[in-house]
Amino acid sequence: DFSVAAVKPKPRGKQLPATVVARLGVKIEVDFRRTPLQDAVDFIGEEIQVPFEIDGDALKLSGYTKNMPQTIARAGSAKSVLHEIMKKYKGMVIVVDEGKKQITLMTQPVAEKMGLKPFPVAD
Repeated sequence: DFSVAAVKPKPRGKQLPATVVARLGVKIEVDFRRTPLQDAVDFIGEEIQVPFEIDGDALKLSGYTKNMPQTIARAGSAKSVLHEIMKKYKGMVIVVDEGKKQITLMTQPVAEKMGLKPFPVAD
């Protein structure tokens, strides 16, 4: 019967909030064992379906690299997992860009120089 509107299939998988900030509150589980920072951040981004960009030049200015090993096993919000990683590195921050729907990992001095507002990850 083509006179009746087709039933829309229900989306599969987990439903994610519309905003990047809300997605940072999504619960995830990680088990990083000497995982490079780049890979750890990419994994978090995949879990909340938000692309991450790492400002390698900003990290270099503070003596950090994308290859620094991360060893963390925990479950919690994406924000709390990021906090766990970032608290080990003085001045490391994230900047949320709702317009581009992405998160950039950089350092506080570079964010200030660019006029960007770091997003607080501490609970």
